[in-house]
This record gives sequence, C-alpha cells and structure tokens, in this order.
Amino acid sequence: IDLYLLHWRGEHALADTVAAMHALVASGQIAHWGVSNFDVDDMEELMPLTSGAGTPVAANQVLYNLMRRGPELEQAACNRHYGIAMVPYQPLEAGVLSGKYRAGQEAPAGSRGNEKPGWIPKLEEAQFRALEALGRLAGEAGCALVNDDPQGEGWLFALDLEDPSELSELLDEEGYRRYLEEG
Repeated sequence: IDLYLLHWRGEHALADTVAAMHALVASGQIAHWGVSNFDVDDMEELMPLTSGAGTPVAANQVLYNLMRRGPELEQAACNRHYGIAMVPYQPLEAGVLSGKYRAGQEAPAGSRGNEKPGWIPKLEEAQFRALEALGRLAGEAGCALVNDDPQGEGWLFALDLEDPSELSELLDEEGYRRYLEEG
C-alpha cells in the first residue's frame, strides 16, 4: 500500500496510533501513512509524536473544494509548516460541482443525490446561480467546469491565481470577466 490513511482520529491515544503506523512501515506493509480529517489542533498534537521516528506523516486528507474552502486558511499553513501534503476529498462536492444537480429539479435517476439524498449538501438558490454562472464563464474561457478525460476522472476547472483569496471575487460573474480581460 503506497499511502495508508487513518480516516478519523478515533478514541485511541495518538502515541499508540503512531507506533502502529511505524510498525506497518517497518514491516513493509505500507510505504507511507497519513491522516484524514485532522484539524490544526490534532496535527499540533500528532507531529511531536512523529519527529525522529523515521516514518513521518505524509498527508492530511481534508474536505476541500470550491464550496468548502476553510482548509485554505489555518490547515494549509499548518500542513506547509510540517511539510505534509494536503489531499482534498470530495473535490466535486458529492457531484454538486459537476453540474448534474439543478435548482428546483429532482436529482437525476441513478445519481447519488437520487439514491442517497442525505449525502448531497442542501444548496440555496444563490449557490446554484453562482455555480451556473461559473460554468458559463468557464465555457466562455474555452473549457468546462468539470471535464471528463478518457479514464473517466473528473478535474476541476483550473484558474491561475497568485492568491487563493482571489477565488471569492471570481465567483462573482463580473469579477471573473475582469480576470479574463486582464489575463
């Protein structure tokens, strides 16, 4: 296993968890290990337990996408400080950012929103309008908000930003038009 993730912190002492991860690496069962859903406080507690142990934490998997950008603040800085990759999960917000869900319409048959509606976040009309505007603007820029490649993997529309805080302005249609014009 290339990367083994501890999905939630759990009830066990972190020192025991770190020892177990080190044993898995030492035995060759895993190459690297990481955590998922660890906030800054969890990371601050975890990292001193891993220093000098020979098998550092490689990644922290966090809920991060265009609609849930909280990790850009403290979490990203913490991960950078410790040299840990930040791996997003739900980059398409359970399919919402794919464009398959529309305001006032039923979820498409066979979709997660249809089969397990509790898994899909509840969106307000304004959020749907913002997503539709971003999709139109991506189309005007010659790409799609989500593009399916031959392997079926979806990738988010990428913008060349110097500062992630610029994305808030781009969610406003006029702000995005300025971005395209200023290039």
